[in-house]
Amino acid sequence: MSNVIQTILFKPAMMKNILLLLLLTFSTGAFCANITWAIVINPAGGGSVVWQTTQPVNSGTLSKSGSLTIAEGAYVDLTFQVNDGFKLERVIKNLDDWTPWLDSNHHYQFGPVSKRHVIVATFSQINPEASLTFESPAVLPEGVAPVYDATGHYSGVIPVGSHRHFDAYAAMDETGKIDVLPNLSSLDGYTSDPSNKPVAATLKTVNDKPEVKVSGKLVGTRDGVAGDVAGSGTLSEIQAIPLENTLNPSFQALPAESAAPEQVLNAEGIASYNVKLKNNQTGIKLSLRDKALAVNLPVTTDATREWSVNVDLQERLDAKNKTRVYAKALLSLPNGEQVSFPERIVKYSRKSGYTLSFVRGTNLTSQKVDKKTKLTIKKMLFSCNTSPCTLSDGEMQYSFLGQKGKAELLDFMVR
Repeated sequence: MSNVIQTILFKPAMMKNILLLLLLTFSTGAFCANITWAIVINPAGGGSVVWQTTQPVNSGTLSKSGSLTIAEGAYVDLTFQVNDGFKLERVIKNLDDWTPWLDSNHHYQFGPVSKRHVIVATFSQINPEASLTFESPAVLPEGVAPVYDATGHYSGVIPVGSHRHFDAYAAMDETGKIDVLPNLSSLDGYTSDPSNKPVAATLKTVNDKPEVKVSGKLVGTRDGVAGDVAGSGTLSEIQAIPLENTLNPSFQALPAESAAPEQVLNAEGIASYNVKLKNNQTGIKLSLRDKALAVNLPVTTDATREWSVNVDLQERLDAKNKTRVYAKALLSLPNGEQVSFPERIVKYSRKSGYTLSFVRGTNLTSQKVDKKTKLTIKKMLFSCNTSPCTLSDGEMQYSFLGQKGKAELLDFMVR
């Protein structure tokens, strides 16, 4: 018994239908003016059969199982077309595999017709394979949250008190915590005490925009007068605007020998702060406070929000010789580090596509598990009219460096 016959016999429902059709086919005498062929499409929705007969001259398309009436001695052309998301597995004529006789268009001309036949076209769903790269575009679509690596060199104007220029360095960890190091930063007219601890800050996503909260206490000398400053502040609704659109003639640029700034992180935003200044010579305290100060500042930095992820979908046999689709991903963070997510088995649905959840990846720099970084892809749909399949839809949720966002896959896809 051939493999094809064995495959069919092990499917009772299909075998029952074919036997009934065969009984109907051969129960009537073979010699008649008109001959009826039974066409079986399995599964329903997997494809269609385009037909054309010479006697009578007629044509049409069967989108589901049915029959064709053909004059004895005529010829019939059958073309087996696949629906999007399916592939043609085989064509059976009675119990014989006719697939090898089809041309490149899945077509065959039968005839001259002399007997009744059962033609079974079997389709199967395609599990798309792909290696895709997604990255944050230079111009983010409306409502898409950026993710920043705040580590870097900053220069700008503080919107508190005398609006002095500053030059500072910041370091950020994977949770979104930022340290502004006083011994590496300078405020115009201010000298920091070496004993000062780093100014603490956090960077999070609020309403699809980055928000920075800063708090700390510094001791030092301001304009030659010893004193200290303590306070906290928030910069919210931050928007990054291209550098050439935000710099104004009054802003003092960095010295020529300094590295050219790459971007503007907080050219626009809403600031709130509560700062207390103390003069140690006179004991006078000054309180500065504002709940919603609109700021438009040319704060330049070499920090970045560039990140990308490569998603690989591969179909192969598992240890039990069963066909599976495996998914893995490599995420390149804005800070230059990479997180590798191990392979896992995934399933594809023509209605809901792939759902991929990447968590607990390995940071390739530290070789430690990154518990804070998460990437989820939902409704990852493909169009498979051509080979290879092409991505047609999907959405992505991302969370790393203390920030999070959501985006359409096609907006982030590298073409």
